Amino acid sequence: MRKFRLRRQSLTLFLLPALLSIAFLQCTEIPQEPVLPTTDIQLSVPLVNRTKYFDEFVKDTLIRRDLPTGTSGYSYEYRSPVEPVGIDEIAAHPRASAQELELGTFQVESPGSLNAAFSYKQITGSDPLPVPIPIPPATYTLPASDYPPISSFEYVEFASGTLALEVRNRLPVVVTFPDPIIIRNARTSLPVDTSEVARFIFGVQQFQPGESRQLAVSVAGIRMQNLLRVLSTRIQTPGSSNPVLVQQSDGLEFSLSFVGTSVRAARARVPRQSVFSVVDSVFVVDDSLSIQVATFKDGSLNAVFQNDIDVQVTVSLKFNEIRHRVSGESLTIRHTFNGRGTLIVPISAREYRMVAAGSTVGTLLTFSVGIETIESQDFRELRSSDKVRAEIRPGVPFVVESVTGRIKPTLLSISSSAYRLNLGEAYKKFKGELTFDSLKMTLGVRMTGGFPADYNLYLIAKKYDGGVARTDSLAVPAPVGSFQKRFYPASGKITQIVLDRSSGLESFIQKFVPNLPDSFFVRGTVLLNPPDVYNTPLGLQTIWDTTKLYTDIDMRFPLKIGIAGGELVDTVDIGDEEKFPRDVTKSILKGTMYIEVDNGLPLQMRFRSAFLRSGPQGRKDTLLWIPQNRTETILSSTVDQNGVTVSSRKSAFAISLTGSEMNLVNDADLLWFKFELETSGGGKIPVKFRSTDFIRIRASANTVYTVNRQ
Repeated sequence: MRKFRLRRQSLTLFLLPALLSIAFLQCTEIPQEPVLPTTDIQLSVPLVNRTKYFDEFVKDTLIRRDLPTGTSGYSYEYRSPVEPVGIDEIAAHPRASAQELELGTFQVESPGSLNAAFSYKQITGSDPLPVPIPIPPATYTLPASDYPPISSFEYVEFASGTLALEVRNRLPVVVTFPDPIIIRNARTSLPVDTSEVARFIFGVQQFQPGESRQLAVSVAGIRMQNLLRVLSTRIQTPGSSNPVLVQQSDGLEFSLSFVGTSVRAARARVPRQSVFSVVDSVFVVDDSLSIQVATFKDGSLNAVFQNDIDVQVTVSLKFNEIRHRVSGESLTIRHTFNGRGTLIVPISAREYRMVAAGSTVGTLLTFSVGIETIESQDFRELRSSDKVRAEIRPGVPFVVESVTGRIKPTLLSISSSAYRLNLGEAYKKFKGELTFDSLKMTLGVRMTGGFPADYNLYLIAKKYDGGVARTDSLAVPAPVGSFQKRFYPASGKITQIVLDRSSGLESFIQKFVPNLPDSFFVRGTVLLNPPDVYNTPLGLQTIWDTTKLYTDIDMRFPLKIGIAGGELVDTVDIGDEEKFPRDVTKSILKGTMYIEVDNGLPLQMRFRSAFLRSGPQGRKDTLLWIPQNRTETILSSTVDQNGVTVSSRKSAFAISLTGSEMNLVNDADLLWFKFELETSGGGKIPVKFRSTDFIRIRASANTVYTVNRQ
């Protein structure tokens, strides 16, 4: 047996396409090889008796039942893809900073004790006698005497300390020094320096034979050459009442020694010594970003040493709050200069993490500059004011990988992709007036971490009509249960923002009637860490470079709509497989199909179609109208005041074709059709489609068929 079918068309207007396609889903069987003598016979053939429920129409669409069981209604539901918006790079912009550290006082190699001796002959002008004799009272003048050259320095300027003079009396008589004992510099070559170094006054103190006495004077601020002289001075003796023996070695000794000295300038050998001179300073990492803990994926700065101390000097630079990611130790740079010089040390922020107080606006870090040791084996000239300068020179801004702290209010731009309504191809051909009930959209907003955020968002709807875009916007309201347009990020937490009748969604959509928008967008801004949050505990949060703001839209259009003046017009191609076989059409004289529709759907349909043949230059010729002179109507069900079907309604009509008309169908390559649609109640009240709603089609055919036509 050979089968023939009319093509099923997918006409999606929510549930309409599935409903209308049922009318074309039938077949009949006709004998292929009749064996009777040629004669005309009449055949009555039952074609279809089929019932379909609404569930069957929408099982492969985005229309969902509101409840899993029962006679619940339906909604068109669509969830847009999640739209991630990355947080703009949070960067810290360190400021240049510098700190100078002076050497301060230091030590030079000690010259030891300096001695000057005066013999009896130098004092009295005569040699001692070999026998004891009484010595008469007398006043003598000591000649000036040079101390041996000091080998450890050429000159020093003392910052502190004392110079001690010890006088030892090796004479067999008592002596006194009525005049000061004066020590002077004795440099007579350039640069000449004969300035006084120290003055010692013993006054009336008596030095017994063999006795020594010591006086010390401050040398703070004194410049001392390595050549010293004790000036000529007087001594007095009361003599001896008894004869005394004077030895050749008898005389006076003046010994100089240094006690507790520190030096502020010198040209000298500098013994290795610990200085431990440290000064703390701060530099600004950022004036608005307050960091407690942070890691960075990029960023650099240079630590620069400029050493003006002309000895071997070890210097250090320590960043107390910058710690190595692995060891956790504070970043410390240590270097030994052999004389003056400059050192530049690059620092990559990626290798470290920052641990700071972060309690105030901005981030300040402490760095310490230190001079640890100095040393020189040869003569070097240095002063206490010689210094080491440490500079922090910013390079690439520090780009945050993660930060716990306070970021300045940061504005994000939100511009989502188009959320397109997928209402099917048939909807694009639809014209008419729609009335909706209980439209609802839910905007979901979440962040994977971060700060409270205020949003200023708009739902943008767009409809293209004849190539012209029609656009309107609706302000997104506050989240459910809140009066403030703010959300609080938390792991996995989605802030639900509902747009419904109370927020003006239905009136917003009605602006596009008789059609719906093609697509929706979300546009606007989100302000992270608003000013009123910044200085509160909520303004102290953690954020990562991978933190994203996610938005999505859940659209729910309850299938409770009113359609008035609805019109669906389209033209589709007809393939050979949808036409009548030629050996069948030549044997059919005429035929009539009787159709009865029991409609339990709250939707009335009027139908008419035409078979067309394409001509030259795009012309289309109408070959056959079906029905030929009228529009067939399928009545809608009756509904109650809530738009719910209470009873079905029956409609019946017949369609007749002759064999020649079937040949016209075969000659056609296009099918034009028009459905006029209207929901129950004239389309003024939205109706509700339920799982129990149905449509039942009964069809039979009477055919006059010529058997064994030659």
